[in-house]
Parts: sequence; C-alpha cells; structure tokens
Amino acid sequence: MKSKINYILGLLLIVMMFSCSKVIIYETTAEEDALYGKLYIPKAERGVVQQAVSPSGEPIDLDFNVYLGGPKDAGQDIQITAAADASLLDSFNRANGTNYELLPASNYQLTGSNLLITAGQRMSNKLQVQIKPDANLQLFKSYLLPITIQSQSSGIATNQKFQTIYYVIQVSYPRGEVPRDKVLSLGANWGLFIGPGSRGSLLLKKNNHDIMSYVPDQAGVFSDPPKVVGVFWDASESWYLIDDQSIVFRNHPYWAGLFSFRINADYTMAQANPFWLGDFWNKWTLVPFKNYLLTVDANGIMNRQPVLSNVSAAKTEVATGFKGYKQLMAFKDELLALESNGKLWAYSMSELAVPSNRRLIGEGFDMYQKIMVLKGDLVGLDAAGDIYRYKDFRTDGFYPLK
Repeated sequence: MKSKINYILGLLLIVMMFSCSKVIIYETTAEEDALYGKLYIPKAERGVVQQAVSPSGEPIDLDFNVYLGGPKDAGQDIQITAAADASLLDSFNRANGTNYELLPASNYQLTGSNLLITAGQRMSNKLQVQIKPDANLQLFKSYLLPITIQSQSSGIATNQKFQTIYYVIQVSYPRGEVPRDKVLSLGANWGLFIGPGSRGSLLLKKNNHDIMSYVPDQAGVFSDPPKVVGVFWDASESWYLIDDQSIVFRNHPYWAGLFSFRINADYTMAQANPFWLGDFWNKWTLVPFKNYLLTVDANGIMNRQPVLSNVSAAKTEVATGFKGYKQLMAFKDELLALESNGKLWAYSMSELAVPSNRRLIGEGFDMYQKIMVLKGDLVGLDAAGDIYRYKDFRTDGFYPLK
C-alpha cells in the first residue's frame, strides 16, 4: 500500500512540473539580426569552385544562389543583382599565390543577372552560369571567373567574405584521353615494393628480396635489362629517395629502423654517414621534401624535421588534416596527395615546408595501384604490372584520366 502511495505521489509531482513549465521563445535583438542576418552565396563558403573543361568539349552548366542568413525569413521581397567582376582578379591572385587570367567573356554566359528572395523565404532562385569552351582556351591553363553580389534592394547587409563565388576553369584533355606512354611491363607478379630511384630510375624489390634498378633511355622508356643493386635485402620494407645522391631504407616492424645510403654513379648503394637514423619510424608516413623530412601520424598531423636526422630529432608541426590520403609525395616545389577515390591534389609548399592552397589537379588515378614522381614526370603502375608515364607533368592543369 505504501509503495502504491509513493508511486501516485511521484506521478503527481511529474504532472505539476510539466504544468509549471513554460515554452520560451527567444527573440533576437536588432544587433544579432545585423550580425547574422546577411546575404551571401552558400557555394562561396566551400572555397574556390574548380571546373575542368576541354577546348573541344561541350558547354558546361553551373549555378549558384543567394541565401539570407540569421534566424528570420525575409520580411519583404529582396531583389539581388550579380555579375562578373574583373576587378577582383589581382587581389585573388595575390591572396592565393596564383597567376590566373580572367576567363574571356566569350567563354561564359550568365542567364540574366537578377535573383529574388521572396518575402517569407531565405533562398533565392538559381542563376545559371554556362561555360563555353573553345579553341581559344589554352591547354593546361587555368582561368578565373569571379561573380559577385553587386547590389540588392533591401537594407540588409551583405556578408563580404562570401559575396563572391570564384570559378577556376581548368583547361585540359577530354576525360579518358590524357596522353600517356607505356614505358615498362613487369607482369602482375612483379615483386614486393617499387619506388623512385636516382636520376629518374626505378627501384624494385623482387619476390626473392633482391633490389633491381631500372634506368630509362633518352625517350624515358625502361628498355635496358635491370641491374641488381642489392642482394637479399629481406629486412627492408620500403625506401624514400632524398635526392640523386641519397636514399633511406626503412626496415619491417617491429624495429622499423631507418638507414641512410649513398647512391653511386652506377646506381649501386653504399652506407652513408650517419647510417642508422633510429627505430620505430613506422609510426609515420614519410615524405622527403628538400631539406626536410615530413612525418604524418595516424591523426593526419604533419611535422617536419631536418632530412637525414635521427628519429629523436626535434619536430615542428606544419599542418593538420592529412589523415586518409593513400599517397603523399613531393613534386618540385609542391606536395601531391592522392585519395583512394582517385582524386589527386596539389599543395603549395613554403620554404619551411608548410603546405597551403590545396587544389584538385586530377581524377581517375585509382586506375593505378601506385603513382610515383620521376624527376618532372609522373608514372603509374597498374594491376597488370604495366607502368605508364605522363611526361612533363604540370600542377597548374587538370588530368581527367577516366
């Protein structure tokens, strides 16, 4: 009986609590409306919009709209005018370290210039932007098309940070028609590991653990038989080319030691000084970049330390956000980053090896098991063991492989 009374009292208490509660409706202040209730282009929030085109390709239709931020719908119709703004070219190039030219007026068309946010709504209609490629667009050149909110009928402020959408039009080959040269056929059972060697050569670890050197001819084809430069290197897991005179080999875990070698004129290798650079290097993805060795941990944090320094050397954090890339590799003054979905990105790199300004420079690279930098070229190894060369690879263009 007592427990039943307690149960009834508990129910009454809950009822009283809910009956006393109030629905609180928060009313924004004029200051908050002014701070957040601004007009902006949502797609501009995502950064630069990259679009690859072919000079012989079909027109490409893009679009954008304008949004009213903040908690309130439009109290009245808002008429908005948007147009291309050539005056923004120089400031964009300075801010991003680029040298784009304006997309010629003959290569794009806006379907009008007016957008409307109707009363009671927040989103405008879409404005269509048609890109019209032709033979006047230069191959492997990128053009900029800035389109900005120029005026609007309300007294509502425009978010200056996102009032302009920047289209970068990358001129390249048609999809699946990027030229390449087959330069070596290894067969599907080619070995255990392959990577760049000195002076544009390839190093390959065979199934018997011998290290082979493949040297290209003048045409970039690996026509000569390979040379054995290491016999039964069973402890070695991978290697990283520092420059044409220096390379480091990493052993298999548990110890995962890193060892430095000098590369001779005949592509053979000899122990360098210092030779042993410490153990447990398998905690990182390693990327030699000029005078530094970049290390990327499992969380995508990138640090730098002097090249050929010990594992215990001081490390300086230079970037985050590098988790999940399938491959990272240096290319001239930039860093290439390959995703498992085949998208290839390029990062600009400072003299202190700090990456910035990530740009999409290719798609379809998942057709290869591995890609490698050989001097100024990029090569890819496919599942059949064939290696293809993309001569004079450029990071200012776009490579739609498929």
